[in-house]
Amino acid sequence: MTSIKTIVKVALSLGLTAFFLWSAFRTVDIAHVIQILREADLTWLLASPVMIILSCYPRARRWKILMEPVLPGTSVRKIFMAIVIGYAGNNLVPRAGEIARIWAIERDPQKLSGLAATVAVERLLDLITMMIVFGLMTFALRGRLSEAFPQFEGVATPATIVIALAVVLVLVASIYGNLMLDALGRRFPKFSQSRIMGLLRSFLQGMEAVRMPGSYFGIFLWTFLLNFIYVLSVYLPFFAFGFDERFNLGLIDALTVLTIATIGIIIPTPGGAGTYHYFCSLALNSLYAIPLEEAVAFATVVHALVYLSFLFVGGPGLMSLLWNRRQPQAS
Repeated sequence: MTSIKTIVKVALSLGLTAFFLWSAFRTVDIAHVIQILREADLTWLLASPVMIILSCYPRARRWKILMEPVLPGTSVRKIFMAIVIGYAGNNLVPRAGEIARIWAIERDPQKLSGLAATVAVERLLDLITMMIVFGLMTFALRGRLSEAFPQFEGVATPATIVIALAVVLVLVASIYGNLMLDALGRRFPKFSQSRIMGLLRSFLQGMEAVRMPGSYFGIFLWTFLLNFIYVLSVYLPFFAFGFDERFNLGLIDALTVLTIATIGIIIPTPGGAGTYHYFCSLALNSLYAIPLEEAVAFATVVHALVYLSFLFVGGPGLMSLLWNRRQPQAS
C-alpha cells in the first residue's frame, strides 16, 4: 500500500511543477510559442537528447571508478543502463531514480549501503562542479545575474559553505571512519556485531575511492567530459532557433543557461518539469534579451525531447526492475 508520506511527496512535487509551469507560461502567447516550435530546425533539436543520452557514458565511467571498492569489475554497459533507468525513474517521481539505479546494479543488502555511498559522492561531485561554474559565472556576469535572478542573492555563500563541509565530512569519514567504528565496536561489543554496524562499514567502503589518489585523474576526466557534453546539449539546439546568429550565443552562454537551469532542477519536480522551463527561459530572456515566447519554446522542446528520450531508453528497464521486485511478493 502506498504510504501517506509518498502521496504527500508526489502531490508536493506535482504542485511545484504546476506552479513553475504557470510561472513560465503565464505571460506568453501560446499560439506564438507553437508557431516558433513549428519553424525550429528539428535536426538541431534532436541533437539535445542525443547528447544527454551520450552523457550517461562518462557518468557511467566515473561511477565505475567510485564503485570499484564495492563491486569490482562491474561492466560499463550495466552501469550505463542503470543510470538511464534512474533518470526514467526521476521522470516519474523525484529522486526515486537514485534508488532505482542502485537496484539495477545490485540487490544484495550487504552491498546496497556501499552503493548508496558512491551515489552520494557522485552527487557531491556534481554539486562541487556546479558551484565552481556558478562562482565563475557570478564574477563574469556581475550585476546582470543578480538583476535577473534576485532569488540567488545570498544563496551562493551558504551553499558553498555547506558543500565544503560535506566534502570535509566525506574525506574525514573515508580516512578515519573505520578507525572510529573499530573504537566504537571495542567499547560496545554487541553493537560491533549488529546489522547497523555492517551497514555503516559498507557505506564507508563506498567512499574508499575518495582516498585513492590514483582515481582522481579518472574522476576529473570523466567529470569534465560529462559536463562538456551537457553544455553541447544546450548549445546545439541554439542553432535550431537561430540564437547563434541573431543573439551571438556561444558555448559560454550555453554553460550559463545550463547552470541556471540545473539550479532549478534541484527543486524536486518529476524530471525537472516546470522548474527547467522557468529557469531556462528566464535565463535566456533576462540575460540575453531573447523574446520570452522564443525562450519558452526553447525550454519546452528541449525538456520534452530529453524527458521522452529517458522514458524511451530507460523506461523498459525501469518497468522490468519494478516487476521483478514485486515477483517475490506475488509468489
